[in-house]
Amino acid sequence: MRRLVPLCLATLLSLVGVSCAGAADPPLAVHVDWGLDGPAGAIPSTVTQLTVLVYVEGMAMPQSSINTVANLDDVDNNGHPDLVRGDLPTGVPIRITIQGQGAGGMTTYLGHAGPFTLVAGERRYVDLRMYAVGGYTSVDAGTLTARMLATATPLSDGRVLIAGGFTRATTTPCPASFTGATCFDLTAAGDAFIYEVASGDVFPVQGGLLHARGGHTATILPGDRVLLAGGASHALLALVPGPTGGTYNPILVSLDTAIATGASFEVFQPDAHPEAVDVDRNGDPGRGGFVGAADDPTSLGRLDAPRFLHAAAPVPGHPSQVVLVGGIDAPDSWVVYDDQRAGGYGVLDSTANHLQTPRPMPSIAPAHASSGDALWIFGGGDSASNGDLAEVWAPSAMAPSGGTVRGTMRMFPDGMGTSADHPEYALIGATAVGVDAGHALVVGWYGPLCDTTSAMPMAPVFSGAGSALSRCDFTATASRSFTVDGSTGRAVVTTTHARHAFGAGVRMSDGSVLVTGGLGALTLVTTNATDHFQAMVPSSGAAQISDVQPILTQARAFHAMAALDDGGALVVGGLTINTTAASTPTAGLVSAPEVLYLPR
Repeated sequence: MRRLVPLCLATLLSLVGVSCAGAADPPLAVHVDWGLDGPAGAIPSTVTQLTVLVYVEGMAMPQSSINTVANLDDVDNNGHPDLVRGDLPTGVPIRITIQGQGAGGMTTYLGHAGPFTLVAGERRYVDLRMYAVGGYTSVDAGTLTARMLATATPLSDGRVLIAGGFTRATTTPCPASFTGATCFDLTAAGDAFIYEVASGDVFPVQGGLLHARGGHTATILPGDRVLLAGGASHALLALVPGPTGGTYNPILVSLDTAIATGASFEVFQPDAHPEAVDVDRNGDPGRGGFVGAADDPTSLGRLDAPRFLHAAAPVPGHPSQVVLVGGIDAPDSWVVYDDQRAGGYGVLDSTANHLQTPRPMPSIAPAHASSGDALWIFGGGDSASNGDLAEVWAPSAMAPSGGTVRGTMRMFPDGMGTSADHPEYALIGATAVGVDAGHALVVGWYGPLCDTTSAMPMAPVFSGAGSALSRCDFTATASRSFTVDGSTGRAVVTTTHARHAFGAGVRMSDGSVLVTGGLGALTLVTTNATDHFQAMVPSSGAAQISDVQPILTQARAFHAMAALDDGGALVVGGLTINTTAASTPTAGLVSAPEVLYLPR
């Protein structure tokens, strides 16, 4: 039988252990921190009421209560106004959202915690951080250092796993093959962190990774386990001069030697290393740890080949499987990781797994519609024809390797099988995200080739079509982002407000898509712009951009992003490049994470 318990809310950040009037020993105490300047945690004067929403598993609508700030009482006489609410169930998962609202009831601040389950007699404390709605909020990184090409993976319990990445980028002499380039030596980190959205705190994962890696992929598995695959512990970033002055092409190369990090995997276990006693009574948010091979958890698991800057996605209809595609060191192959493989988790036979086109830096997205579940693999390398622009991977119970490549059977990119060429869709470092039912949104501009001897040097062409080809720069007329109908393969040019080569994108909790940061042109100036696309794709076939486009507090590219509940997103790390301040380009790593909540 469920027992109802009270919820205590201190509207100022206060000491853990404060109790509520009428509740001698409350099982749950939530302390709200506005994280603003001025008196610690003070409620902004623009906030006139607090709305508390309690989402109970199995109930369609949340329990709701509204409290006017002016009428809050200091019921425990500690100098801080308190908000008291009872009737919370135990023994069932709940999630709490608090909305700070101003005139007209518009939500201007938001905080949320959970899901978690209260046990009868348990006492838990949650320091609830409030975030501004409609803009980005910088958060304290704690011991999380600046990094690029890390991963950020949301867990179902409201935490975010931040793993690896390159934490050192120092100038270094370039190999002879990169004539006139500026090079940076990249060193990866072997640490990992948990970001707790509720409190805004960062916790180091005990033991860190089994081995340092950056440029890897992180894919969620059943039970909040996370597969970390590939990457490199040591890499080189070369900025190679382009055909015109002040332009550069970014090239990444793995430098792993003694330890083949790229040919390995490890798995995050969300409940490893629990506290013996939860002294802070906060649910032990820093728990978790990494294991390797099924037969030897302390050793790295083995992939089929080194994979660096590859793409990965859960296999549609098979959540315990992940397909890994392409990459710098294995551009023409793919492999399936199976969490339920006979004999222990690991990769399936990949002997015959060949892509139709080499893809050193591809993008992948689900686009399942009436024709069945599938994954679209986009770009990642040079294309000689429309047939190289994309291919379709589909799961197969009949194939020992777990799936098959179906090529461009769905008539990408025009959906009609006509002969119109679209070299502008040969994207590298693009963001691909599933949107709406059966569509994939691909946002980027870098990758297409242009003939520098042509009278129209910014008109993309296929490889082999000219005598002197180089990467096309971005121009005002270069519409290279597109939306794909998964059932027909029809690609439709999609408008963006900004340019996002090597940016990051996620599908939000409401089904919309957010794309942030990236490089805006071959001058490699990093952008802080974002683009938000609506959840529904209209009959035109192009994902629709929203009017409100919040701006990052810091420009960044090669960063990580994770979707949060209630329309939020966490942005982590990245790189800034400056090619204008001096004759030699400079680069710096970004430290401060940011959190965005979209307008209500």
